[in-house]
Amino acid sequence: MLALMDSHWPSAYVPSTAEGVRRVLEESYALLMESPAAEYYTGKNCSLRSAPSSSHMTHSFAIALPKNSPHLSEVNTALLQLQESGALGRIKNKWLRPMPPAASCPTGVGGGSARLTGVGGGSARLDIPVLSSYKLTLMSLVRRRRAWGAAAPV
Repeated sequence: MLALMDSHWPSAYVPSTAEGVRRVLEESYALLMESPAAEYYTGKNCSLRSAPSSSHMTHSFAIALPKNSPHLSEVNTALLQLQESGALGRIKNKWLRPMPPAASCPTGVGGGSARLTGVGGGSARLDIPVLSSYKLTLMSLVRRRRAWGAAAPV
């Protein structure tokens, strides 16, 4: 599949999510991305739709740190606390929820899921834009907790 994607012109690859979204809107192009990012973009633009993800495609996010990083334990602890307290869900709802709400789209226009039937082959680019935002958010929270002490609000 990689050889097929590499052989097409224009390239199946895009340099940014914004370019991928532009191509989806203007061309016959499909962009593969993480579901939180897809929720954000489909909620923001009524002309976009996303294919529903199936349970076997769900997975967790990870934050990459340099080998032997002194922050590994802190980041793992912060992630666990954020997950257990429900703060990760609140962060997602605050920063990745559709704006404006998909409900403001005209009836039958975008803002939701599409069903895929008879899909075979094709080209798409795997893009994980939300990973960077999670990393920045979590690092900011770790720094804030360190500055304010353990009682920092989330």
